[in-house]
Amino acid sequence: MERTATTLDVRTTRPAPGVVVVSAAGEIDLGTLTTWDTALAAALLPPPEVLVADLAGVDFLGSSGIATLVLVQQETAERGVDFRVAGASRPVRRAFEATGVGVMLRLYETAELAGRPAAQTSTGSDSTP
Repeated sequence: MERTATTLDVRTTRPAPGVVVVSAAGEIDLGTLTTWDTALAAALLPPPEVLVADLAGVDFLGSSGIATLVLVQQETAERGVDFRVAGASRPVRRAFEATGVGVMLRLYETAELAGRPAAQTSTGSDSTP
């Protein structure tokens, strides 16, 4: 049985001053992890006020991709960067629930909501139901 290589398209945008959005489409697994890690690391140079990982286009999030999100959460907290995760599809939400990572991350329904400066976001739960 032949295995098809996974693909991941990553795009970085700066929709507002101090805000960087890294959008992924495809699968985040061992085969695509370097692309994902490199994009997130580059987005932190120089450190923005807000970093958004937009997962709306992600079909599969493997354990290596989840580990990267946890590491980015820790690194951004140390640097004073507000890290947010947006657009988690149903498979991604399931991965968050199965690993318990969802409670560690600030989850937003869309990248647009997540990309708003802190003063414009609600003070209540930002989580996707």
